[in-house]
Amino acid sequence: MKTLYFDGALHADLVGGGGLALYNLSVALQEKYDVYLSRPWDCGMERYEFLRRPLRPFKIGEPHHADVFVASSYSTYLAPKGDVNVWYCLYPRYRWDMTAYQKILTISKYSKAAVKEMWDRPSEILIGGAFAPDWRPARKENIFLANGRFFMEGDAQALRGHSKNQHLIIQAFRELPRDLPWKLIVTGSVILESDGHYLEMCRELARNDPRIHFIDMPSRETLQDLYARAGVFVHAMGYGRTDPAETEHYGIAVEKGLLSGCFTIVHASGGAPEEAHVKWETPADLRNLMLGATYAKCHEEIAQAYESRTWDAFVNQTLKTFDF
Repeated sequence: MKTLYFDGALHADLVGGGGLALYNLSVALQEKYDVYLSRPWDCGMERYEFLRRPLRPFKIGEPHHADVFVASSYSTYLAPKGDVNVWYCLYPRYRWDMTAYQKILTISKYSKAAVKEMWDRPSEILIGGAFAPDWRPARKENIFLANGRFFMEGDAQALRGHSKNQHLIIQAFRELPRDLPWKLIVTGSVILESDGHYLEMCRELARNDPRIHFIDMPSRETLQDLYARAGVFVHAMGYGRTDPAETEHYGIAVEKGLLSGCFTIVHASGGAPEEAHVKWETPADLRNLMLGATYAKCHEEIAQAYESRTWDAFVNQTLKTFDF
């Protein structure tokens, strides 16, 4: 079995969208390679029961020889170390010379265009974040769902530009007619103490509106159930951003909505609009699109369009991509 060395943006303390995609890639590659990691996936595995388990324990540390080297990093260029070298790019932030890498992978058409512009290199899209039938529709209800980590934009400890802006969704929902028979469920993780402060701000915005419900730190089963029953998924990341790197590069939360048959509403920035149904630019747009989405009746067709996105299909695509 050939040796593959994986180095770079392995999230040490939590699995966000980018970290989840990288983790899934490392597991899928075990079907073909003896995979070494530069450092362990020390992400509190017991908190992420939904993660696919490795076929065998990962080996830690740089191997004596790497047939293939896979690198991924937002901020640091990593020199190639294998016979074949692959860079997995979530989004390029710096104009590095990438000629030493034989292949560049990325996660969306948005990031692919940025790779071409920043590095003058072609790239292939390979994304493995959410899969059918892990996420599937149930009988749909009059529910708007907003899901994502709670944190305030500008928090020094948070990722700059990556706030999910749940407060904008709450404000837009509160402007809908009070007799509309819909409710809004806002759910997500709370990692830092400051995340809790933002969650409380959102709760305050929703005060005295019994149609709005909050679920922080939902279990995997709870989240699957919410996506399955929600008629509409709403996403607000990207609003107010001017740096292209600070938008939603792909949007695994949005993909979960599509797999679950949700009508999806996203901000008109980044990679999220590539598959979403409608996009908004201003808070007034968001309010109007939420009102219009209450008439959407296409949930079964949405889910059918994405039912081929399975784990096995991702593994097969990965093995073809890494057929060196």
